[in-house]
Amino acid sequence: MITIEEHYIDTLTEKIFRLLKGEIPESLKLPADFPENEVKQTVTYFNKFLTEYREFSDFIFSISQGKLDFPPPASKIKVMQATKSLQSNLRHLTWKTIQIAGGDFNQKIDFIGDFSAAFNQMTLQLKQAFEEIKQKNEELFQMNEEISAQRDEIESQHAKLSKQQKDILASIAYASRIQKALLPEENILKENVTEYFIFYLPRDIVSGDFYWFAKIDEKLIVVAADCTGHGVPGAFMSMLGVSFLNQIVIESKIIEPAKALNELRNKVKISLSQTGKRGESQDGMDIAFCTIDLITTELQFAGAYNSLFLYRKNFSENIFDFIEIKADRMPIGVHPRDNQDFTNHSITLQEKDRFYIFSDGYASQFGGEKVEKFKTKGLQELLLNIQNENLTSQNEILTKTFFAWKRHLEQMDDILVIGIEI
Repeated sequence: MITIEEHYIDTLTEKIFRLLKGEIPESLKLPADFPENEVKQTVTYFNKFLTEYREFSDFIFSISQGKLDFPPPASKIKVMQATKSLQSNLRHLTWKTIQIAGGDFNQKIDFIGDFSAAFNQMTLQLKQAFEEIKQKNEELFQMNEEISAQRDEIESQHAKLSKQQKDILASIAYASRIQKALLPEENILKENVTEYFIFYLPRDIVSGDFYWFAKIDEKLIVVAADCTGHGVPGAFMSMLGVSFLNQIVIESKIIEPAKALNELRNKVKISLSQTGKRGESQDGMDIAFCTIDLITTELQFAGAYNSLFLYRKNFSENIFDFIEIKADRMPIGVHPRDNQDFTNHSITLQEKDRFYIFSDGYASQFGGEKVEKFKTKGLQELLLNIQNENLTSQNEILTKTFFAWKRHLEQMDDILVIGIEI
């Protein structure tokens, strides 16, 4: 039969076995009247050990979870003292880490053996990396400052250029109004011909092409001119041409086309100081000059590169005959043959005759499926094909055909086509 002491010794043994397995058993309770003996003393020591072990386990578990503020047990056993020292070191290491995170890379530790060397090496590398990043940031900041300054300068220059462009465009627009004011009133044509149209399309705001009309007694003068260049340079030349035509025709009464072109050439050469020397200005103009006698219907023509197209109704065959009066192959301006007079042509207009003078802008326009020039031959055939239309309709067809041909391409030159039926 097992005695009471043997029972408690077995129970104590079982609890020790559970403890060795990693469990934390409950304390062993003895009856109050248990005799004072070695068994009771052993159980008392075991319960005290078990209490300290339980406190130690809780303490170690809290440290393993990073709870460094967990109050340490009051036990004085060596392993507990070592654990308390570990807790203190970890708390101090945490403080050091916080200082490093705040930018203090001079923190070092010397209280955790080999870990201290690794920690201090890591801190040194962080310090070097931080210094490099700091240097890069300073360089980036400097670059950003330079970029900002450059951006501000670009924006300032852009604003200046925008204002200059606006001022230039305003000036050109004003020049356009001046140029249009210099062009003759269309009333001269309205009052003296049966039909007419003027297809006038500057490439830029102002044009190097211009038209000019006048009536001297019963003579109607019609001019289509194409000055060197387009835009502002061409516009200056056109105003020069208008001014000279006013002097030649209106003031001097020179209305024979060839003589008028001879005089116009002289004035252009003198005004541009053209003597034929190498390196001089080659500016000038191509021009078609017509004088129509409104009584006899005689048409006189002279041209500098720009010819005249005439379409005559053949009533017997119900077709239109095409007549081209060719211009001289020399411009209004300096030229190797500028000592020769222009040729004066004469033809008597018949009923329903229509004639056309023009610059080379329409024929020079690139377009079509093959992206090629419209060409003078193309203009000639187009005008022939629309002779059954009135001149107002012809103007509309010329306009639509031009834009359909050009499509998305840039307009190459100023355009001027004049059609007249006497």
